[in-house]
Amino acid sequence: MIRQYKSRGVRTRKLLAWSRIAVSSHYYKKTGGRKGKTPSSFSVTTQGEIFENTAVVKDIEEIFSQEFCCYGYHNTTGELKERGWIINHWEGLPSDEGKQAPVWQPDPDRCFR
Repeated sequence: MIRQYKSRGVRTRKLLAWSRIAVSSHYYKKTGGRKGKTPSSFSVTTQGEIFENTAVVKDIEEIFSQEFCCYGYHNTTGELKERGWIINHWEGLPSDEGKQAPVWQPDPDRCFR
């Protein structure tokens, strides 16, 4: 439909606004490349120790096995952070076993409250 009216001289952005299609969606072209970053198989503690992700899964199972457990995503993440895990901070994770993970420190350019 956009092509039909575009051939009549109507500007593309005006046509997209009329049809309520985002400009980025109209101009998007698939690259065929890899989708996203591959997940790591290791997790790091705040002391810089490296563990397989099975250790984090065991901690999560332990959290959920408690009586009257009402943890959602945010509460579970907070509990894991209290237990010393670095959660959702993938920049410092190693890609294989041979590398040592750096001890996590807050980014000085980011505002922490």
